[in-house]
Amino acid sequence: MTSDMKTFKTMILMAALTLAWGCSSDSDDNKWTGSVFTQSVKPTWSIDWSSDVGKPNWQSPDPTMFECSMYLLIRLSEELSAHSTDDDQMAVFIGDECRGASSRNLLSNGRAAFLLHVKATSEENGQPMELRYYCGGEHHLNKMLLEVPFTPNNFFQPYKQDLTICDGSTKYPVVSPLTVSLPRQLPFTVDSHDMMAVFVDNECRGVGQRDADNPDQWTITACGVETGETAHIHYYSAEKRGIFVIQEGIQLTGKPQEVYISF
Repeated sequence: MTSDMKTFKTMILMAALTLAWGCSSDSDDNKWTGSVFTQSVKPTWSIDWSSDVGKPNWQSPDPTMFECSMYLLIRLSEELSAHSTDDDQMAVFIGDECRGASSRNLLSNGRAAFLLHVKATSEENGQPMELRYYCGGEHHLNKMLLEVPFTPNNFFQPYKQDLTICDGSTKYPVVSPLTVSLPRQLPFTVDSHDMMAVFVDNECRGVGQRDADNPDQWTITACGVETGETAHIHYYSAEKRGIFVIQEGIQLTGKPQEVYISF
């Protein structure tokens, strides 16, 4: 065999080994490599909560039919209050029966709140209660079980609970809390004006919040229509003036996930 032939075979072997090494993958499904970058102005990412639910006609029951009652004070989060209007309605159900309804009140801090007087029989003490909230600004409906069962109390000691926009959303019932970590090596310098969001196709399903104590870590509440949807992380770099789209997808499972991305 000539020296030229040996050299040629050595080169082929080295190329094959390099290809095999480059194609190897990490066993961690959430550890990704690869992104697509596009120049862009700073985006205005947000979830579209608008729906087509008609305004309900919830009515409080006849109080003479029930010997027990409790008061609930449900406060809307700052984000949800921004969508609230005078058309808002809130009610509490035990089973399929409305046991208390209320229109909105505005607190001194600008947030919306609802005071509900819930009725029940003594035999229903301890029964689970379902909260239903109709957002007039978005024609959107939330339905969720309250954290406490029916427990008689008095007006001076109402049970208090806060409601966020994704709690019991009937538009996006699958809520997946994501903790997203940036890699050590980045093609940009992290800036306070950077943004992160999660998308399903071209639809924003959650906007990230940077950890105040760890700028390389973000939290995103990803909202899904159904379990198993595939989402992608979008990252806006103020320094690069553009958006990196991470190519590997995330399966929205409705459970907390830790996600590690690479650019």
